Amino acid sequence: MFMKKFLLVLAAALSAAALSASEPKMAAGKVVDAYSRELMTEFQADLLRPDSTLIKSYFAQNGMMSFSQPMNLKVDSLPDSDCILYVTAEGYLPAYMNIKRLGRRESMVELRPVMMTRIPFYKPKELNEVTVTASKVKMVMKGDTIVYNADAFALAKGSMLDGLIDQLPGVELKSSGQIYVNGKFVSELLVNGENFFKGDPRIALENLPAYMVKDVKVFHKDDPMDTDPMKRLDEKPLVMDVGLKKQYQTGWIANAEGGYGTAGRWLGRLFALMFTRDSRLSVFGNVNNTNDDRKPGQTDNWNPDWQSAGRATVATGGVDWLWNSRLRQWKVETNLTARHKKSDLQTSTVSERYLSGGNIHATGRSADESRELRLSTDNKVSFHIPRLWLELIPKASFERVKADASIGSTTSDAIGQLLNSLDESTRSYSRTWTVGGELNGTWRLPQIADNLNFKASADWRDRRHESLTRRNLTFQQQPDMDELTKPFELTPERGLRAKAEASYGTSYHASRIFYGNFHVRYTYLHDQRETSRDYYRMELLGDGTVDDNMTLPSVSDAMRRHAFVAANSFDSRLRDDSHSLSLSLTNWFPHILGAKPGVREYDKYQPNIQLGANIKYIDGHIDYHKEGLLYPATRRGWFVEPKVGFNVSDIGAITYTYKLLPADLTSMVDVTDDADPLFIYKGYPNLKNARIHELWLMLWKLFPKGPSLDATWRRYENLTAQSAAYDLTTGITTYRPVNVQGNWDLEARLNYGKRFRGEQWRLESDTRVYYQNSVDLLGEQLSTVRNLNLGENLRLTYRIADGLELAARGNAEWRRATSPMADFNTINAVDVDYGLILRATRLPWDMSFTTDLMMHTRRGY
Repeated sequence: MFMKKFLLVLAAALSAAALSASEPKMAAGKVVDAYSRELMTEFQADLLRPDSTLIKSYFAQNGMMSFSQPMNLKVDSLPDSDCILYVTAEGYLPAYMNIKRLGRRESMVELRPVMMTRIPFYKPKELNEVTVTASKVKMVMKGDTIVYNADAFALAKGSMLDGLIDQLPGVELKSSGQIYVNGKFVSELLVNGENFFKGDPRIALENLPAYMVKDVKVFHKDDPMDTDPMKRLDEKPLVMDVGLKKQYQTGWIANAEGGYGTAGRWLGRLFALMFTRDSRLSVFGNVNNTNDDRKPGQTDNWNPDWQSAGRATVATGGVDWLWNSRLRQWKVETNLTARHKKSDLQTSTVSERYLSGGNIHATGRSADESRELRLSTDNKVSFHIPRLWLELIPKASFERVKADASIGSTTSDAIGQLLNSLDESTRSYSRTWTVGGELNGTWRLPQIADNLNFKASADWRDRRHESLTRRNLTFQQQPDMDELTKPFELTPERGLRAKAEASYGTSYHASRIFYGNFHVRYTYLHDQRETSRDYYRMELLGDGTVDDNMTLPSVSDAMRRHAFVAANSFDSRLRDDSHSLSLSLTNWFPHILGAKPGVREYDKYQPNIQLGANIKYIDGHIDYHKEGLLYPATRRGWFVEPKVGFNVSDIGAITYTYKLLPADLTSMVDVTDDADPLFIYKGYPNLKNARIHELWLMLWKLFPKGPSLDATWRRYENLTAQSAAYDLTTGITTYRPVNVQGNWDLEARLNYGKRFRGEQWRLESDTRVYYQNSVDLLGEQLSTVRNLNLGENLRLTYRIADGLELAARGNAEWRRATSPMADFNTINAVDVDYGLILRATRLPWDMSFTTDLMMHTRRGY
């Protein structure tokens, strides 16, 4: 019986191979102007047989992408033989291209660019006069891409890009420069499809004039070197691409800003940008001693609790350069940034710890002055021709921090009796070097069109930290534990992290209605770190000074050796290796609803089943040397992480994922670290690996033009918590990691947008629900707290006239926390923010007026 079934399956596979040969073949490419290298918007491409008979004609298409490259030509009926592509356009000479016969399993090929040369002395044709009345639409959806029309928003004259971004429907701009669209984090901010000071979006937000912007596109970016068919849409990076108007795509701009205010506050900023269609050079500089960059009417999501702490003087500068070959086959990107920050922060705290044996009261004060210097460079060289894509990404950074800090604290018991007091001053220095690089590539194999991908990366890090402390610690009830010392720490650390990955993807066909993709990927990850700490402690004299009479080198060296504290010193060597084999199977049912086989664009409501698994082997080991003894810890084993998904295009998707989080090797070392006498840390060798079960649901539209839903349920097993044992007589806390069970959470987000009477009225709604069953440790006892958060962000905008807008905004957040613990007080707290925003940008004499009136209320705390 088994042999009979096996022969049936084998026969089905062989028949599928025969069927695959008859499927239509495709080709994609671009037709460009030979001089400007721009994609042409009007042309006709005729597909001819070798005898010049016509097969089919094609015309220019927009919005197509292949290997992250824009395309404007798609041919979907290649014959099973050699053929000719004949391209014509008005005002251009005809162009020919020979297309070789595709392989048996090859379904798509990328063509070389077709260069169109203008006809000399072309006589222009004069058209009759027409009148065009335009209506400005703020936002449209093109597939999965949101396109915002920049000209449709009312902006004050002189506004920068951040002023535009902050007004886009569904977009939230944080004060740190982070951008969120419908609650999702935007990982990259591009300008004309290219990186712009990658890693620091605020440079573009604060320096690029808004009048240069044509549109803003938001989409999930496909990585050409990541062909995993099971990657969820929300796992792909969300990208915002700022497109410039055509007249601003060549030339140069510069702007500067300066200001001086009360209490000696000042700022200065300079930005210059020179660009062509193929290159870009930008320089910026920024100096200020202010911690608040709010702007009226723009950052209307400001909250009184977000006041910046301390004083800081910051100076930043950098240069960014990009060069693109005219046919976009080569690209070089490089940037260099420098940052210097001097900060002064003073804080005072009063706290209370709730313990079953009696509460502990504490007071604290601290003063911290630090000076930071950071230099970094991030570069990329990209190479792309049909069938091959390569990327080389070298990078390096240097960071130095000098700090002077003083700390004072007291700890008392429930009746106010002093347990301990601490006065401590520390001078520290640290410097860090980081050097690394990546090499990525994709090769589309000839004749079979399967992708062979490879990635390799390595990062080397060298850090050195030194600190010198004067400590005066007294214990009221146990004076024999008092410390009057001067500890010195020297902590060098070196580490290498390397990753290698190879993957292969192919298609399979089981029948005329059941076929899809198979993908396999092998990943090797290596992590090694060498860390040591040399701890010295010299006893101070009664007046708090060190006996400095011993000046001979031999005596000083003997004193240094005598002051060495082996109990607080260590050497550790960590090695962590991970091998992962990822298998995924994606099944399509194209003929069920009439989709064309071999065509990647799905028809509406196209079902898709996804099955996958990661087979992992981890092997981690650490050797921890302390006081001449070896404390090893090992973590190794085989693990399987399954993944199952189902989606229907234009409706939604549901995915279940199982993930493993290996335990921290350092936390598994069975040693005690009491270098800080008030906080003692112990390892736990039996720490288990954590596991996560995740169920994700996404519904694009609950009904036509209705809201979209994004919901995630997670269950956590063996999460690591810190057990804290408090000594009520000394105030000393001893920490130890342990595993806890019972954690799970559920979060959902409902987004809705509606336009009324054209673009005159606009309503935006963002509803959030988050429930968390939190199991943690309170001291050494299990603590269960159930948190429920409900939030609503509502905005209604009324466009009174061109350049005049009135917006009403409201945000409500309700937090409820309950617990079965007897001494837990239920929390019901509500935060409500509401107000009006007025923007008038078309006032006489080129004046503009922007203001907001916001009310912030809090209840239940």
